[in-house]
Amino acid sequence: MISRPDCPTVLPMRIAIHTLGTRGDVQPYVALAKALQSRGHTVSLAGPAQFEAFAADNGIPFHPLPGEFLALLDSPEGKAAVAGGKGLSAGFRLLGRFRPLMRKLLDAETSHARAFQPDVIVHHPKSLAGPHLAELLGCPAILASPLPGFTPTSAFPSPMLPFASLGPLNRASHQLAIKGADLLFARTLRDWRVTSLGLPPSGKPARHRAGTLYAYS
Repeated sequence: MISRPDCPTVLPMRIAIHTLGTRGDVQPYVALAKALQSRGHTVSLAGPAQFEAFAADNGIPFHPLPGEFLALLDSPEGKAAVAGGKGLSAGFRLLGRFRPLMRKLLDAETSHARAFQPDVIVHHPKSLAGPHLAELLGCPAILASPLPGFTPTSAFPSPMLPFASLGPLNRASHQLAIKGADLLFARTLRDWRVTSLGLPPSGKPARHRAGTLYAYS
């Protein structure tokens, strides 16, 4: 939201929200979109195509993203990977199947951002495109996460790791959550930045990260 010391009124903004995943990854962002609309902002939500009707029922403008990612998560292999434990090997197999989908998702998110021309991009951790699109459009990007792990802390290790504590390494472990996906898809991201966004292959999207919004107290 935009305000000035000499003008405390919040000015209406165009806010793009990008999210990926299951209903648990979409419903909190629909609630956020409704709250932002109630405050006079113009909002557009980009999410899996399977939730288009859900967004419409809540009066949220929606841009469908390819539904293959959600379909993969709903497969037996995807459910095993999400469950963890014995599903660790399934997780690596799932990653191999997801890699070809990444470019399609990135291009769909690009289409949404270019068409909507937001003042700010709010994105789920699974939306890797968010900070890069903010760099393209020259606007802030805000990470909105339904779970902890994206702000380094010494109080506990990254929830992605199966440890209650790593002692002095707790803070460092959070870099896995913050940078892990960017490293896994580095080649795809570099090619997309150059061919679709017209940006250098290794820019500074982090400069556009304006903070993190967590969905809990």
